[in-house]
Amino acid sequence: MDIIRALYEASDKWSDKEHLSILLAAAAKTITELERQVKLAESQADGLSRVLRELIAEQESKKPRKKLKTVISPSWKVTDELLQWVKTTFPDLDGENEAEGFKEYWLASGDTKLNWDMAFRTWCRNADKWARAKPRGSRAGAYASPDQVSDGNRERIRTLLGKLDEE
Repeated sequence: MDIIRALYEASDKWSDKEHLSILLAAAAKTITELERQVKLAESQADGLSRVLRELIAEQESKKPRKKLKTVISPSWKVTDELLQWVKTTFPDLDGENEAEGFKEYWLASGDTKLNWDMAFRTWCRNADKWARAKPRGSRAGAYASPDQVSDGNRERIRTLLGKLDEE
């Protein structure tokens, strides 16, 4: 539009009106062509924008979704497969009893986990480790029974008892 205005302002100085009308027609044609090219570019940009949005959406759909942690369901039940795993891996553990304790503990705590079956496996590993760490039948803080005293300690006790008898 600035071209047309400049030509119009210059028209007073030109003597050849025919020459001026040719220039104005050429300018109008140029402007029309430029407008067409702008529309084409806008259309292509819209198309590219749409294609780009589609590609981004496709990539987003291919991303693995992060699994959310959940609280244990009150309806959680130990599977036969897990019970078999407990029986095979830890023959001294009672899988049903461990499952009951596991479920009650986590229902009470309200903590979250990604995979409750894997958490149960960890529970069983710890239960086995703790069972082996303390002698059977013992309680935390209880006195050791005579059959749980080592030979070295038994000898020390005899020595101390002998000293007491001498006094």
